[in-house]
Amino acid sequence: MDNFLAAKSVELKNLTVETSNCVFVQAFNFLHKKTALLRMVWEGDRVFQVSFAGEMGSDAGGVYREGLSRIVEDMFSPSTFDLFIPCPNNLHDINLNKEKFIPNPKYSNTPRAIDMYEFVGKMMGVR
Repeated sequence: MDNFLAAKSVELKNLTVETSNCVFVQAFNFLHKKTALLRMVWEGDRVFQVSFAGEMGSDAGGVYREGLSRIVEDMFSPSTFDLFIPCPNNLHDINLNKEKFIPNPKYSNTPRAIDMYEFVGKMMGVR
């Protein structure tokens, strides 16, 4: 994963499924066709290895956790990526569950986005 590429993507306002290079999209691009990889366990009970380009780090759990945290943060951050959007209760500031997100309806028929939603489901099975 490349934090510098992700930051540049946000700076350029590349927030869509087609243009973003956020950490979630980088993970998707690398892992989405490797379903078998998500079913394996690597050293230390990790499903996949994480490293950040141009950054040093030994993975005693911290780099892996940081990678997963960045994937989830990007998935649900409207300022980073728009695959999910805040729910109507959030937008109108009413009732409960204002912190929830829903799939972005503009991607309901987009093959790449549908693949990304499927990838999100697979990632939910990863610990």
